[in-house]
Amino acid sequence: MDIKKRLFRKPITTAVWFLLVTVMALLFVVGFALYWSSGNLAGVLSAHHTTVAVRTDQSTTGTAIEGGAKWEIEPHGLSQEDVDLLESLPGVEGVYFHTLTGGYSPDFTPVMGIKNTMWGATDAQYMVNESYDDVLAVVEVVDIYETSVYTTYDMTALGLSAEEPDQMIYAEARIIELLEGNPDYAAPKDDLINLYVSILGKAAESYLQEGQRYLIQGVYDPEERCGGENVIGPSHPFIKSEGVTMLQGDQLWYIGGMTSAIDDFDTIVYIDTEDTSPCLAKLEGSAEDFLSDAKNRTWAEIAASYDTAQHSLPVMGTDCLESMYLFVTNEATVTQGRAFTQEEYDSGAKVCLLSESLAEKSGLQVGSRFTMSQFLVHDFKNNNYDITNASTASGHFNVDGKLNNPTVGYVGPDTEFVTEDEEFTVIGLYRLQDQWADESYSLTPNTVFIPKRAQIEGGFGGIEEMEQIVEHDGFTYERPNENGAHGVYLSVKLKNGGMSQFLEALEATDLRGTFLAEDQGYGAIQESINAVAQNAWQVFRIALLGWVLILVLYVLLYQGLQRKNLGAMRSQGSGVKAARRYLFGSGFILAVSGVVLGAVLGAVLLDVIQHKVLLAPLSEAAMIQHSGGQALTPEDLTLMLQQNGLSVPQLLLMGLIQAGMIGLVLWIHAALLARQNPRKLLRL
Repeated sequence: MDIKKRLFRKPITTAVWFLLVTVMALLFVVGFALYWSSGNLAGVLSAHHTTVAVRTDQSTTGTAIEGGAKWEIEPHGLSQEDVDLLESLPGVEGVYFHTLTGGYSPDFTPVMGIKNTMWGATDAQYMVNESYDDVLAVVEVVDIYETSVYTTYDMTALGLSAEEPDQMIYAEARIIELLEGNPDYAAPKDDLINLYVSILGKAAESYLQEGQRYLIQGVYDPEERCGGENVIGPSHPFIKSEGVTMLQGDQLWYIGGMTSAIDDFDTIVYIDTEDTSPCLAKLEGSAEDFLSDAKNRTWAEIAASYDTAQHSLPVMGTDCLESMYLFVTNEATVTQGRAFTQEEYDSGAKVCLLSESLAEKSGLQVGSRFTMSQFLVHDFKNNNYDITNASTASGHFNVDGKLNNPTVGYVGPDTEFVTEDEEFTVIGLYRLQDQWADESYSLTPNTVFIPKRAQIEGGFGGIEEMEQIVEHDGFTYERPNENGAHGVYLSVKLKNGGMSQFLEALEATDLRGTFLAEDQGYGAIQESINAVAQNAWQVFRIALLGWVLILVLYVLLYQGLQRKNLGAMRSQGSGVKAARRYLFGSGFILAVSGVVLGAVLGAVLLDVIQHKVLLAPLSEAAMIQHSGGQALTPEDLTLMLQQNGLSVPQLLLMGLIQAGMIGLVLWIHAALLARQNPRKLLRL
């Protein structure tokens, strides 16, 4: 007997067994591939989702998520005990504080936002530009069209007459030269503007004169929205003095730290003369000569600081960019390059992400390198805190009060750089869905992200502490520093699928009701994922049982029925090896052919079967999202399964492994039969 005769002597029988072996291999390949893919599916989807909890900040009007919580009313930062509690709750992966510093680079050109009302406004949208509104300009007064007296003060303590007016002077002026200011605010030469100056004291009434040139530092608004319907006079862009001024020598100076008190029914004004700066100066010659004069050193320092401010941006240090609320809700997405790696977080690598708008404005792109110097943005003197009253903070910039849209605030001559000229590389660009949103977790496109360990120490944002403040009349005051443990500065990263568990556990603590959670729709599909995995396991079990059953039948029936042929061969003088070779070879060739065909068919049909078994249940789940900012389509899921499932070469390798396993079984079976006594084989 030879192998060829055995295979073709009974073609129908051979074809039936070939078909059964093919089906066996196909079921095994498809079943195992589905089981493998579904086992990875939960992990793959989890890797594309981020679940976080953020503070609701209920001391404010409305909830933060609805956009009502924009300004902090009562400090309620997280203490170390609160952080320890959060980290101990089930489902919590980590508590992240994103900290704020300022960053200066000559390569930065800030993106300017929309300006709304300024005086007495409840909508603080204009503050997104506050760091870039200051200008230093040479103007010529054309017309003084209004003088309004608000009140009078008893200023005998300052050596002035008992009654001195606090008045606002409205003038129309022409910009002769814009020395310092944002390029977007550069009005064409000879354009008319409104000039608003708040002046204290009768002696300053005649300081502004028509036809006279002045050097002025003030706040510039290109759209004349200051005051809304109460704007007086011509509608032009305006420059406004930012504060009350007083004549000192031949210049108007801002009055720093002005307070008032009632004494015997008279209002007495007290002025901190250490916190003053010039506002307006008459020019007889050129501005360059004026600024180069040693006696005008303060003006030169102001000019330099204004130039620095125009190249300074808010820098957010983070250990987990994807945990920030805007990135979880897909209102901010990385569109070019990449986000930070864990190695970059751990090492404090000098890398950064910029917004698309900022990169375009500054002429930067992924791969660009630039030098940046960092500075702190929450200096008490700059922010003009009333340290005798811990509940109030007034002044040009109040970072403690902002839940959203961080800015660098005031950058002045006394701003100190902690690091200078460190080289950073742009590794990614992000896009904001709404660049100028004013919600509680919003960011402006000027925000630069860097790893937290690449940031200088002392950045705003962190655990609540008590700060010692000494410099006030010899007394020491303690003021709680809430330090930004809310809004954009805080996020609690949760395990995917652990959101409800976290919120339930939170109800039993003092922090109940203070957090809201977002999981990018992961909870909505978790049940479907479990059902899919269970279905895939059932398919694989059936496939495995079918494979074993067909193999057993193949060995017992197809191979076992050759006992008499083996007995005849042995009786006619064939050796054990020849008999074994005949039985194994004929059975193995048929089995291998069926296994290879089954593996090929399995690889071809796998996509169709995956759609039926895996993707159909998932496509019914609501709003499947991931951190890339787009809803996951069936095509996306198919790609994810292909990328994380078994490849065609791997599927074919599985066929070869099956062939090897079958070959081993057949070899053992053939060896055992070939060794038996020929009479016994013939008898059976």
